[in-house]
Amino acid sequence: MHIVPSEQIGDQQWDAFCDTSLDAWVGHRTIGRRSALALDTQNQDHSFAVYDGYALVAVAPLVTRACGDNEYEFALSAGVPVPTPALAPHLSDDSHERIAIDCMAEIDNRARLHHVARSRMAINVFTDLVLDTAHKTNPLERFGYRDDSRLTTVIDLRQRDDQLLRKMSKGHRADIVYSSKQTYVADFFDGQTISQEAWLAFMALYEKAAGRGVLSSARWNEVLERIQQGLGLLAFVRDAAAERYFSGALITIYKKGANYAMAATDPQERSRRGIGQFLQWRIMSELRDRGIEFYDMGGQNGDSEKEVNIARFKRHFGGVPTQVWAGVKEY
Repeated sequence: MHIVPSEQIGDQQWDAFCDTSLDAWVGHRTIGRRSALALDTQNQDHSFAVYDGYALVAVAPLVTRACGDNEYEFALSAGVPVPTPALAPHLSDDSHERIAIDCMAEIDNRARLHHVARSRMAINVFTDLVLDTAHKTNPLERFGYRDDSRLTTVIDLRQRDDQLLRKMSKGHRADIVYSSKQTYVADFFDGQTISQEAWLAFMALYEKAAGRGVLSSARWNEVLERIQQGLGLLAFVRDAAAERYFSGALITIYKKGANYAMAATDPQERSRRGIGQFLQWRIMSELRDRGIEFYDMGGQNGDSEKEVNIARFKRHFGGVPTQVWAGVKEY
């Protein structure tokens, strides 16, 4: 086996490999690395690929993030670990184990070479869900990582509507029933249909809800690029008689999984009963129509009152608490 820097194989081959790997999620693709690099000019790309003969057998996204005075760590951003290496499908058990060990050893080597203080790493939650091979303990611990796992909430969209509704809280269920009787309409935009007007509307809605500019222009451009590449779905809710949107959400989509990424509601419309629940209910239906089987609504914890309330809102949709295996390794 031999290891090469990511730039030697090019973005197209890298992303094509991710599309076939059972381990890969959006963060493995080149756009995930570019997003991390755009956050800070000090961040550097150390991603690599592994060949066995002429066959590409693994890719490892690896970005150093500046996190203090002359201190760096492997992470995509604050609070977002790098993903574990993605391996080729259909490897034998012995080959899979050998390549995984070599990848993790190479990450350690690069950490020491570039004086990295620590590595933050996480396993794609959809790997276990799609393959139904849930781990009982953190697989990263055997590579010297301290457990830093968290819980997320995942909804199985293979269920019928009545099954999904039955698992929701009584309040969410009632709000969906109520809002579905109103004249609300949900609009969706993907890589084929996204318009400048829709994109500007979401940016304006998000920043109005935040009360300030939140993302840099480079970060907004990267989010738009995800949608244009077919990796995102923009959703809005409005009244049937009006063009102005009350609420909007951005959903990351890839393979059979979807992830709740961003959402905002116009502060002047927050008193409308059930618009957030209505939008999420329509999103679930839209995702299912697109062949998505699992919807990760995000973490169940929060450091602020706002984050706690958002986590509670997500949790009441009745998803299954699911472990996101993550770890930290100090060097």
